[in-house]
Amino acid sequence: GGWLGSGPLAASDTHVLDISGGPGGLRWFQPNVRGTPPGPCNMHSADYINNEVYVFRGGNGREYLNDLHALNVETYEWRRVPTTGDAPQQRANHSSAVLNNELFIFGGWNGKERLNDVHILDTETGVWSAPIVNG
Repeated sequence: GGWLGSGPLAASDTHVLDISGGPGGLRWFQPNVRGTPPGPCNMHSADYINNEVYVFRGGNGREYLNDLHALNVETYEWRRVPTTGDAPQQRANHSSAVLNNELFIFGGWNGKERLNDVHILDTETGVWSAPIVNG
């Protein structure tokens, strides 16, 4: 994923940085992926949880998105992550973080306003929550 620099759509390719060779042997490659990739995305986030990279799509160049996909880092197989609960609205330029098995999505832009909310996905149950945060 990422922006192509021209045209209406973002990229939909997958690139991997192989770090097994140490600092002097870093190597980018495009793996043969299986499953259904997320499609074009930019302004997204990607977080590693339990052998998968979770991608929360921000946009595709035409619209803001909030779908969630995961790439298994051993098999390079994509899957759409089924979720329930209080999912985040469509957004781009958000931040994300992981704590244990929880994926946090914070803020962003929905095309009309800056967002200042927090959503947490329990990746073991697939349930989103939206705690009230003060301070």
